[in-house]
Amino acid sequence: MKHAASQLLLIAPPGCGKTEVLAMRAEYLVNEGLVRPNRRLLAITYSKRARDNMAQRIQNRLGYQRTKRFVTIQNFHGLAGRIVRAHGTTLGIPHDVEFPTRRWLASTMSKHTGDWDLKKETDRLLRTLKSSAINDAHLHRLVVESKNDLAIEVEIERLKQNRLDYPDLLRHAQRLLLIPEISELYQQHFDALVVDEFQDLSTQQLDIVSRVCARNAIYVGDPLQGIYSWAGAEPETVLKSLTSRCSERIDLDISYRSSPQVLTMVNAASSDLGAPPLSAADPNAWVSPAGHALAFDFVDDSAEAAAITRVVTHINKEYPQESIGIITRSGFRRKLIDQELATVENLPLQVWDMALDTPGLLPILRRAAQGIRRTPRIGDQLSMLRKRAVELIGDDDVDTMNEMDDALQLLAERANSGDSIRDMLARFKEVSVSEEVGPGIHLLNAHIGKGQQFDWAIVIGLEEGHVPDFRSLSAQDYEEEERVLMVMLSRAKRGLIVTRVGSVTTQYGTKKPKKSSRWWTALEAVSESPSSAMLHVVNGTR
Repeated sequence: MKHAASQLLLIAPPGCGKTEVLAMRAEYLVNEGLVRPNRRLLAITYSKRARDNMAQRIQNRLGYQRTKRFVTIQNFHGLAGRIVRAHGTTLGIPHDVEFPTRRWLASTMSKHTGDWDLKKETDRLLRTLKSSAINDAHLHRLVVESKNDLAIEVEIERLKQNRLDYPDLLRHAQRLLLIPEISELYQQHFDALVVDEFQDLSTQQLDIVSRVCARNAIYVGDPLQGIYSWAGAEPETVLKSLTSRCSERIDLDISYRSSPQVLTMVNAASSDLGAPPLSAADPNAWVSPAGHALAFDFVDDSAEAAAITRVVTHINKEYPQESIGIITRSGFRRKLIDQELATVENLPLQVWDMALDTPGLLPILRRAAQGIRRTPRIGDQLSMLRKRAVELIGDDDVDTMNEMDDALQLLAERANSGDSIRDMLARFKEVSVSEEVGPGIHLLNAHIGKGQQFDWAIVIGLEEGHVPDFRSLSAQDYEEEERVLMVMLSRAKRGLIVTRVGSVTTQYGTKKPKKSSRWWTALEAVSESPSSAMLHVVNGTR
């Protein structure tokens, strides 16, 4: 992307080629010599999957060697982890401090209370208090002043365990970058900056990345895809800040991902948010095979599960090279579908909730498992495997470390008597890093799937309590839930199917009536009438 602005803002709705634009920008900055010899371009993404996708896109343009020479690609926790590990002792942070794990905060709070509302309130309080560059003593005073006993207990335990939680990692990285000598060190190292999905940043994260690199920056994202406010994201505040600092803004409105039929439904979901309507870059490209946008209403989730299983089996048979994403707002709503699909033989399934499906993780574990004897009990083998894997990964790669711990937990749950670690790892298929999701059926939830695309997306559960989520209490919550819906719908390239049911199965096996989602009517109104062939598949009449 050839553009001379040193601070550039790009608004990119779903499917408008955002990642490719970022890769083009990286190519331009390197080719024009704006990344000088022995300096680097820093590309920041919001997740490990996005990081891997970005790496491949840039490598496709620059080649492996030039990418390795000029480009560093990180997500925020990875960047913060490296800063803290490299310079933390400057602030008295022990070099052996434990880095964050996903389950620590939840499990620590659960030891003290079972009150879900209190835990949610405490999580929000701690995130808020840690969103500025304060030291532990100052933080402790604020926590005590809050009179939240659970927060006080959590912080006492965190310090006792010599541990950081995710917000601690960010506040300490920010504290370190406020030291001129440290920020100057990074600004001498990085000549250019590429930030993906700026709407997922907090103001604290924006400050961190701005202190790491101050020139040749491009910030790309879409405030209407901001779905991480629960994790501290501040899309409106960040957009306002970027608008004031960036000399130029570019808005995209052409979709290179989706068929006109899919876009009709995406536009119906996003119009209330004030999003400009998207149009397909080449409508004629979707004539054969045709694009589709369908809506199905089922009596209950059992009927839905049977019908969806028939539909994806049919699509997989007719188009074996196409990908099908079955997406829910929350994993529980997909339970019966998962169970039904598991009964179909030879159906290519990937569950994105499984840590061992994380691209690149299985080879690391297999390498670490070499030479581990089968004689120790499985728990000892897993401990040895983790120790070796940490040496390969590096504990400052926080997200990969957490995925590894999830994978080891999965292995422990699935171990059979007499298994060795190598036997267990051999049962799983390696998932490659690819900008294109592979063929077959993919089961995932909304937040995991952000940034991905599928030939077909089947968005399940357009009922009140699921979409929007039952925890939504305010107008702001409902607006974010509508953005979550738009993100799910916009994963589709050729075909999009949405569903709702009249009742869902409770944990006790009874049926609970459900109302249609407040957005169902608008989606159903723009859906097409299914063909007789599709109706036969859905109804199981052939």
